[in-house]
Amino acid sequence: MSKKDDLKFETIEIKAKTQPAKKLIVMLHGFGENAASLKNTADRIHKEIPEADILMVEGFYQVNLDNRTRRKYKISDKDILRSWIKGPINNAPMAGLRAIFNRSKEVRFFNKMLDGELKKRGLSSKDLGFFGFSMGGGLSLYISQARAEKCAFVVSHSGAYYGLQKPKSRPETLLIFGGRDKIIPLKAKVSKGSLSKTFDRFRLSHETTKAVLKRNNVPTTEAIFPRLAHERSAETIKCASKFMRKKFGL
Repeated sequence: MSKKDDLKFETIEIKAKTQPAKKLIVMLHGFGENAASLKNTADRIHKEIPEADILMVEGFYQVNLDNRTRRKYKISDKDILRSWIKGPINNAPMAGLRAIFNRSKEVRFFNKMLDGELKKRGLSSKDLGFFGFSMGGGLSLYISQARAEKCAFVVSHSGAYYGLQKPKSRPETLLIFGGRDKIIPLKAKVSKGSLSKTFDRFRLSHETTKAVLKRNNVPTTEAIFPRLAHERSAETIKCASKFMRKKFGL
């Protein structure tokens, strides 16, 4: 691996109100966002779980957007946007996300860094929880299940999961989805023809994610917000925080 391809574990940290921290929450942002984009959400979670250190992790690869796209989505030229995989996912999310989570380099590296963060705090996997949004939600499911020791929980907010690896551990999982999410809808579009139907199980949807988790015997709770699009809200963060506290045993 060339030097420019080396992965870096860069974070924004919120410290527990009282040190040493009793818990560690790791947060992963979505495609085209960055660690700072989670600050608002992290502050809300920290208010509910002040016993925890929170790490907002920066995506490994930079996303380059043209000026037209930045103007369309009102993204400042100064904002550096990130992804968890190298290269664009373009307009083929099915193929793109299969490729993402069929590669284990990023997952192995992430968990190696996490082991160091836990050791530094004198914590173990039972003190660890994940919160991920969109692509970060899907990746949180893969990272957590690749760990030999089960962590306390995973919250996948508007994320997708294909289960292309056999879980080493099966943490308690909360799936949060919006009824108006057009990027990752509640139900997958059903295709016509036997060949197309074969690939339906790889399409982005909450329905597909839930089915794969069930097939892999991952204990799963779902929370559907009918009016929610592909976004976070005060209501969804409150729901996530309540789940986190319960699974941490706080």
